[in-house]
Amino acid sequence: MYQLLVFVHILAAVVWIGGVVFIPLVLMPATRGMSQRTEVITAAGRRFRVVGWAALALGVATGLAIAYLRGVPRLLLTGELWESSWGRLFVAKVLLVGAMIALSLTHDLLLVAAGRTMRRKDASGEAVARAARYRRLSSIAAQAMGLVALAVLAVAVLLVRGLP
Repeated sequence: MYQLLVFVHILAAVVWIGGVVFIPLVLMPATRGMSQRTEVITAAGRRFRVVGWAALALGVATGLAIAYLRGVPRLLLTGELWESSWGRLFVAKVLLVGAMIALSLTHDLLLVAAGRTMRRKDASGEAVARAARYRRLSSIAAQAMGLVALAVLAVAVLLVRGLP
């Protein structure tokens, strides 16, 4: 059972991080100059939002199960979690995952949604400028999310293989 949980956890991480890295490194540059760029990116973003959030939820759920099986609740209650480098790395990973979720929520629910409502064809010049600002902020949030996702991956490697 443990190995299955780890497999699903890694698969969820691959899907999440793969999408977070694919969009800015492949999709955005590949669509530059296309007349339908906004539509393509919007469609890909909507699709990834469903797949990505499912992967993230699955990753969190399997991560909690793995932590339970590894005895993290006992280590937390006894205070031993803070005494080992593994425990401190585990806490760092949990905090990074929390930051990644917060950035994702900010990106998906606040910035993208706000930019979309201001992009209507009948929008005033001020609304169009505000929409452009939201698109820039959305891009910054997505880039930060990608960096945090890579940090989660790096800490996960250290958890499994130990500090050098």
